[in-house]
Amino acid sequence: MLAEKLVQIIRLRNMDESIQRKAEKWRQSLNTVDWLTAQLPVSSKYQVITFNTEARPALSGTEGKWLEVANQAQLADVSGALRKITPSGGTSLENAFLALRKLSPAPDNIFLITDGLPTQGTTPPRSSKVTGPERQKLYAQAIRQLPSQVPVNVILVPMEGDPMAMAELWQLALYTRGSLLSPRETGPDGTAQGARRTRIFTVVPRRDLLWLRRDHPAVDDYQNRTAADH
Repeated sequence: MLAEKLVQIIRLRNMDESIQRKAEKWRQSLNTVDWLTAQLPVSSKYQVITFNTEARPALSGTEGKWLEVANQAQLADVSGALRKITPSGGTSLENAFLALRKLSPAPDNIFLITDGLPTQGTTPPRSSKVTGPERQKLYAQAIRQLPSQVPVNVILVPMEGDPMAMAELWQLALYTRGSLLSPRETGPDGTAQGARRTRIFTVVPRRDLLWLRRDHPAVDDYQNRTAADH
């Protein structure tokens, strides 16, 4: 979640963690979480789960718990906790979805913010290199952990070298009747420019996942705004 180009990722990985936390792609992802939570009705419940090879809630001590939107101080704590995270390591989408399964009741909507397919399952791979087909297998394994009949709304901030991510995640959004958005430049803070857009309902880092308990108008609003900009 550091950059789109591999050369930029390598350069940032060799820099201080404080600089990595300021990477444009990472800040865009955090701003997306802030924007989504700002759209929630006061009566809603939510949870934010971050993952690299491990998955944990953004706010420590809230494992398996829904948080109240009405508790604005706690929501601010979630946002602050996200900004202390340094994006690093591989990714286990399966561990993220297993963490989701600890929530009861199940979510009404899932928002997945990611930059590509996973690099491992529940355990580290034997090799330090993971091929494209292997990542697709890990992804297929991960989505088996999803609860049924829950829309998955994907916000893909793509990276170089993962060409199948768009197709696989589009299929996930289509199958679950969610949406897929892939903003190219800036986040959903009113300055989004030229987002690639696929809308499902009409037929259509470490990573952050936003699990929402109640139906959420954010997807349609975000799509309308990015379409207008485009």
